[in-house]
Amino acid sequence: MAEVTERRTLVVLFSVLVLDLLAFTCILPLFPALIDFYAVEPHRDSLYSNCENALKSFRAFIGAPDVSRLNSVFFGGLLGSLFSALQFVSSPLMGALSDIFGRKSVLIVSVVGSLMAYVLWSSAATFTIFVVSRIVGGLSKASVSVAIAVIADVCPTERRGKGM
Repeated sequence: MAEVTERRTLVVLFSVLVLDLLAFTCILPLFPALIDFYAVEPHRDSLYSNCENALKSFRAFIGAPDVSRLNSVFFGGLLGSLFSALQFVSSPLMGALSDIFGRKSVLIVSVVGSLMAYVLWSSAATFTIFVVSRIVGGLSKASVSVAIAVIADVCPTERRGKGM
């Protein structure tokens, strides 16, 4: 019976992680088009302008050529780094919360938070809303660390490597 529960848990975790990681990576090739979208009115806002000025200063500081195409690359790098930095900060906190409130609860909160971020992203008419969606997504992206904790809890030591 325990092995059936273990297998069922691993299938659910695997499914959640595959969907989560696919959703995470689907935005990456879209960054240049998204940046071009937010660069024009009425989608452009003060946050975009401030980021653009900061990135121009950074580009001048590192000696990168003044090519407009590089703006998309720099913006994409900034947004990707923001997401990853927030994920780096929130994952240990979510792991600790999963020790207190339970793995299932925190995993559900993580998945719902990611879903909210993707819904917000899909309806983002301005750059600020898009950045907020990336912040929400980065802060709620703890499914991998919580899944590893679940596997460690569910699988006996001799089968833990297989579960991972």
